[in-house]
Amino acid sequence: MKNFALKSVLVLAMSMSIFACSSDSDSEPAQQECPAGYTGINCQMQITPTKIKITKFRVTFFNNQDNGSSWDMGSAPDIFLQLVNGNGGSNVWLSEVYYPDVLSTGTNSFEFVPAAPVVITNVTSSFTIYLGDNDLIDTPSNPNDLMGSILFNIYTTTNGFPSTLLLTDGRATPFRVELSLQYEW
Repeated sequence: MKNFALKSVLVLAMSMSIFACSSDSDSEPAQQECPAGYTGINCQMQITPTKIKITKFRVTFFNNQDNGSSWDMGSAPDIFLQLVNGNGGSNVWLSEVYYPDVLSTGTNSFEFVPAAPVVITNVTSSFTIYLGDNDLIDTPSNPNDLMGSILFNIYTTTNGFPSTLLLTDGRATPFRVELSLQYEW
Protein backbone atom coordinates (compact mmCIF):
# COMPACT_ATOMS: atom_id res chain seq x y z
CA MET A 1 0.00 0.00 0.00
CA LYS A 2 2.86 2.38 0.81
CA ASN A 3 4.42 1.72 -2.59
CA PHE A 4 1.16 2.49 -4.37
CA ALA A 5 0.66 5.76 -2.44
CA LEU A 6 4.27 6.83 -3.12
CA LYS A 7 3.91 6.09 -6.87
CA SER A 8 0.64 8.03 -6.99
CA VAL A 9 2.25 11.09 -5.37
CA LEU A 10 5.22 10.97 -7.79
CA VAL A 11 2.96 10.64 -10.84
CA LEU A 12 0.81 13.53 -9.61
CA ALA A 13 3.86 15.74 -8.94
CA MET A 14 5.34 15.01 -12.40
CA SER A 15 2.00 15.74 -14.11
CA MET A 16 1.68 19.09 -12.36
CA SER A 17 5.20 20.16 -13.34
CA ILE A 18 4.63 19.19 -17.00
CA PHE A 19 1.37 21.18 -17.18
CA ALA A 20 2.89 24.13 -15.34
CA CYS A 21 5.83 24.32 -17.75
CA SER A 22 3.76 23.97 -20.89
CA SER A 23 1.20 26.59 -19.87
CA ASP A 24 3.90 29.17 -19.02
CA SER A 25 5.71 28.85 -22.34
CA ASP A 26 2.49 29.02 -24.38
CA SER A 27 1.03 32.13 -22.73
CA GLU A 28 4.07 34.45 -22.67
CA PRO A 29 6.20 35.24 -25.75
CA ALA A 30 9.94 35.01 -25.34
CA GLN A 31 11.50 38.43 -24.74
CA GLN A 32 14.02 39.34 -27.46
CA GLU A 33 17.05 41.49 -26.94
CA CYS A 34 16.45 44.40 -29.32
CA PRO A 35 19.16 46.39 -31.10
CA ALA A 36 19.86 49.88 -29.73
CA GLY A 37 16.99 52.26 -30.50
CA TYR A 38 14.26 49.63 -30.88
CA THR A 39 11.66 48.13 -28.55
CA GLY A 40 8.59 45.91 -28.72
CA ILE A 41 7.96 42.16 -28.81
CA ASN A 42 9.50 41.93 -32.28
CA CYS A 43 11.78 44.99 -31.91
CA GLN A 44 9.56 46.77 -34.45
CA MET A 45 9.18 50.17 -32.73
CA GLN A 46 11.80 52.92 -32.79
CA ILE A 47 12.65 54.68 -29.54
CA THR A 48 12.95 58.46 -29.93
CA PRO A 49 16.57 59.36 -29.18
CA THR A 50 17.31 61.76 -26.32
CA LYS A 51 20.27 63.18 -28.27
CA ILE A 52 21.64 63.11 -31.78
CA LYS A 53 25.26 64.11 -32.28
CA ILE A 54 26.50 65.49 -35.59
CA THR A 55 30.18 64.59 -35.84
CA LYS A 56 30.86 65.73 -39.40
CA PHE A 57 29.33 67.78 -42.22
CA ARG A 58 30.46 66.97 -45.76
CA VAL A 59 29.48 69.21 -48.68
CA THR A 60 29.36 67.01 -51.79
CA PHE A 61 28.03 69.51 -54.35
CA PHE A 62 27.11 73.17 -54.80
CA ASN A 63 26.46 75.63 -57.62
CA ASN A 64 29.70 77.26 -58.75
CA GLN A 65 27.90 80.35 -60.05
CA ASP A 66 25.59 83.02 -58.72
CA ASN A 67 23.02 83.49 -61.51
CA GLY A 68 25.69 83.12 -64.21
CA SER A 69 28.41 85.08 -62.42
CA SER A 70 31.16 83.92 -60.11
CA TRP A 71 30.43 84.15 -56.39
CA ASP A 72 33.49 86.32 -55.86
CA MET A 73 34.85 88.77 -58.42
CA GLY A 74 37.43 86.82 -60.35
CA SER A 75 37.69 83.94 -57.88
CA ALA A 76 35.78 80.95 -56.59
CA PRO A 77 33.67 81.05 -53.40
CA ASP A 78 35.07 80.75 -49.89
CA ILE A 79 32.56 78.23 -48.46
CA PHE A 80 31.36 77.80 -44.89
CA LEU A 81 28.35 76.16 -43.20
CA GLN A 82 25.83 77.25 -40.59
CA LEU A 83 23.13 75.19 -38.83
CA VAL A 84 20.11 76.98 -37.31
CA ASN A 85 16.89 75.98 -35.56
CA GLY A 86 13.84 75.83 -37.79
CA ASN A 87 13.65 78.08 -40.81
CA GLY A 88 16.03 80.92 -39.99
CA GLY A 89 15.92 80.57 -36.20
CA SER A 90 18.70 80.76 -33.63
CA ASN A 91 22.21 79.59 -34.44
CA VAL A 92 23.08 75.99 -33.48
CA TRP A 93 26.52 75.76 -35.11
CA LEU A 94 28.76 77.83 -37.37
CA SER A 95 31.76 76.22 -39.03
CA GLU A 96 35.03 77.21 -37.42
CA VAL A 97 36.83 77.06 -40.79
CA TYR A 98 36.06 77.86 -44.39
CA TYR A 99 37.46 76.57 -47.68
CA PRO A 100 38.92 79.47 -49.72
CA ASP A 101 38.47 79.70 -53.50
CA VAL A 102 36.92 76.27 -54.15
CA LEU A 103 34.79 74.89 -56.97
CA SER A 104 32.50 71.88 -56.87
CA THR A 105 33.28 69.26 -59.52
CA GLY A 106 30.81 66.58 -58.47
CA THR A 107 33.68 64.30 -57.50
CA ASN A 108 35.27 66.41 -54.76
CA SER A 109 33.89 67.15 -51.31
CA PHE A 110 34.58 69.50 -48.41
CA GLU A 111 34.49 68.26 -44.81
CA PHE A 112 33.60 70.41 -41.83
CA VAL A 113 34.39 68.62 -38.56
CA PRO A 114 33.22 70.48 -35.43
CA ALA A 115 35.74 70.83 -32.58
CA ALA A 116 33.17 68.96 -30.46
CA PRO A 117 30.13 67.09 -31.84
CA VAL A 118 27.05 69.25 -32.37
CA VAL A 119 24.54 67.89 -29.82
CA ILE A 120 20.87 68.06 -30.81
CA THR A 121 18.43 67.51 -27.92
CA ASN A 122 15.26 68.75 -29.65
CA VAL A 123 15.45 65.81 -32.07
CA THR A 124 11.92 66.15 -33.47
CA SER A 125 12.39 69.81 -34.48
CA SER A 126 13.32 71.05 -37.93
CA PHE A 127 16.64 72.66 -38.82
CA THR A 128 18.12 74.61 -41.71
CA ILE A 129 21.66 74.21 -42.98
CA TYR A 130 23.13 77.11 -44.94
CA LEU A 131 26.05 77.10 -47.36
CA GLY A 132 27.64 80.51 -47.56
CA ASP A 133 30.37 82.34 -49.44
CA ASN A 134 32.56 84.14 -46.91
CA ASP A 135 32.76 87.58 -48.54
CA LEU A 136 34.27 89.14 -45.44
CA ILE A 137 37.57 87.60 -46.53
CA ASP A 138 37.60 89.23 -49.99
CA THR A 139 35.62 92.40 -49.33
CA PRO A 140 35.11 93.17 -45.62
CA SER A 141 32.29 95.63 -46.33
CA ASN A 142 30.15 93.05 -48.22
CA PRO A 143 27.80 90.66 -46.47
CA ASN A 144 28.24 86.93 -47.00
CA ASP A 145 26.44 85.35 -49.96
CA LEU A 146 23.86 82.62 -49.37
CA MET A 147 24.77 79.85 -51.81
CA GLY A 148 22.16 77.31 -50.72
CA SER A 149 19.96 76.18 -47.85
CA ILE A 150 18.11 73.01 -46.85
CA LEU A 151 15.24 72.78 -44.35
CA PHE A 152 15.15 69.27 -42.84
CA ASN A 153 14.22 67.05 -39.90
CA ILE A 154 17.16 65.26 -38.35
CA TYR A 155 14.93 62.49 -36.94
CA THR A 156 11.74 60.76 -38.04
CA THR A 157 10.01 57.77 -36.46
CA THR A 158 10.67 55.69 -39.58
CA ASN A 159 14.21 56.67 -40.61
CA GLY A 160 15.96 53.65 -39.06
CA PHE A 161 18.79 55.69 -37.44
CA PRO A 162 21.09 56.28 -40.43
CA SER A 163 24.73 56.96 -39.58
CA THR A 164 24.82 59.34 -42.56
CA LEU A 165 21.92 61.65 -43.38
CA LEU A 166 21.93 62.81 -47.02
CA LEU A 167 20.40 66.24 -47.64
CA THR A 168 19.73 68.08 -50.91
CA ASP A 169 17.83 71.24 -51.77
CA GLY A 170 16.29 69.69 -54.91
CA ARG A 171 17.27 72.45 -57.37
CA ALA A 172 18.57 71.72 -60.87
CA THR A 173 22.09 72.48 -59.62
CA PRO A 174 21.67 71.28 -56.05
CA PHE A 175 23.41 71.99 -52.80
CA ARG A 176 24.12 68.58 -51.24
CA VAL A 177 25.51 67.82 -47.81
CA GLU A 178 25.94 64.69 -45.69
CA LEU A 179 25.71 64.69 -41.90
CA SER A 180 27.49 61.97 -39.88
CA LEU A 181 25.26 61.07 -36.91
CA GLN A 182 25.42 59.25 -33.58
CA TYR A 183 22.36 58.50 -31.41
CA GLU A 184 21.77 58.28 -27.66
CA TRP A 185 18.70 56.84 -25.98
